[in-house]
Amino acid sequence: MTYFCWSYALNNGFVIAYPILMSLVWLVGSTFNHFYQTYTRRLVLKEEPFVSILISAYNEADTIVEALHGLFQIHYDNYEVIVVDDKSTDETLALLQTIQHEKLHILPLAKNGGKAAALNQALQIARGEHVLVIDADSVLDKKAVTHLATTLAQQPKLGAVTGKPIVRNRSTFLGKLQALEYVVIIDGIKQAQNFLYKKIMSVSGVLVMYRKSALQQIGGFDTTVMTEDIDATWRLYRHGWQVGYNANARTFILVPETYRGLFRQRKRWAIGGLEVFGKNAQWVLQKGDLATRLLLGDMLLSHIWAWLIVISLLEKAIMVQVITHELALPGTIIVVYALISMLLFMTALMRDRGESYLSLADQLAFPLYMMFYWLIILLTVFFAERDVAFATTSQGKWISPDRGKR
Repeated sequence: MTYFCWSYALNNGFVIAYPILMSLVWLVGSTFNHFYQTYTRRLVLKEEPFVSILISAYNEADTIVEALHGLFQIHYDNYEVIVVDDKSTDETLALLQTIQHEKLHILPLAKNGGKAAALNQALQIARGEHVLVIDADSVLDKKAVTHLATTLAQQPKLGAVTGKPIVRNRSTFLGKLQALEYVVIIDGIKQAQNFLYKKIMSVSGVLVMYRKSALQQIGGFDTTVMTEDIDATWRLYRHGWQVGYNANARTFILVPETYRGLFRQRKRWAIGGLEVFGKNAQWVLQKGDLATRLLLGDMLLSHIWAWLIVISLLEKAIMVQVITHELALPGTIIVVYALISMLLFMTALMRDRGESYLSLADQLAFPLYMMFYWLIILLTVFFAERDVAFATTSQGKWISPDRGKR
C-alpha cells in the first residue's frame, strides 16, 4: 500500500509538472527571441549570394506546379531551381517537362532511392554558395530566400538556418488543429531553443538553407535515416557548426488531413529523433556543450513522460479501486493548464502578427489544440520505440505523403 502511494505521488507529480515546465520555457524563450529578432538591426545584403533551390519529388503531381510558380515569383534574383524526380509513378515528371523556365533544371532518376539520395544527386550539380531545400508542396513567401541568406551572412558560424512553415489547408478540423500547432507550439519551441540554447533540435525539411560548404563537410544527406533534416542538424553540430531559426522566413505548406496520414508523419518524426539520440548520446555526454545536452535531455524526458503517464493511469486505477473508491478530478491542475495554454496562445498570436492568416474559425479550435499536441506525442512515442526496437523502420524510403486539401 505504501509503495503505491509513493509511486503514485512521484509519477503523478512528474506527469503534471513536465508539460507545465516546458510550456513556461517555450513561453519565455519564444517571447524574448521574438523581441530580439524584431528590434535587432538587420544586415542588408550588398550582393546576393547564389542559391541553389533543391526539391526532391516523388508522386507530387498535385502540388509541384504550384510550388514552382511560387519560386519563380520570389524577390531574389541570383538563384537556380533543381527538381529531382525520384522515379515517380504518377504524372510528376510529365508535368515538370511542360514547364519552361531559365532557372529550372530537371533531374530525372532511373531508380527510386528516397529523399536523401535524391537531394545528394541534386547537390552534385548545384552551383550555389548556399543550398535551399524545400518540399514539393512548399509555396515560398516572396522574401523567404532573402531572410535566410541574410541570416547566414550575418552569422558566419551557422551551417544552416530554417524558417517558419505555415499551414495553408484548413478545410477540416484536423487541419485547423495543425494550423494552431505550427503557430503556437512548433514556432514557439524553435524560437525558445534559438534564444535560450543558440541551437535548435532540428531544421524543418520544408524550408532550410544550408551553406554548401557545411553540407559537403558532413558528406551530404544520410540515405539510411528516416528524417534527413534532423540527422543533418546534429551532424552539423558534431562538425562545429551552429544551426538557427528565422521566423521571418516563411513558407506555406500542406499538412495531413487524415488521422492515418498525420500519425504516419509524426511517427516518422519520432523515429528520426530516436535515431539522432542513438547516434549522438555518447558524443553529447563526452564532448557536447550544455545546449546539446539540454536538447537531447528534453527529448529523453518526453519519452519518460509518455511512459509515466501510462504508469500513472494504471496506478490511479488501482488507487481508485483499492483505496479511495472514487475518482477526484484535479480542478486546480486543469485551471493551471488552461491558463498556460491561453498564455501560449496569446503570445503566439502576438509573435505571428497575422502572418499565418488564422481565421476566427481556426482560433475557435483553441480549446482542443494543447490536448491534441500532447496526445500526439503520447501515441507516436510508443509506436516509434516499437519500430526502432524491432528494426521495422523504412529507412530512407519514400511513402507517398498525405498532403490534405487546399
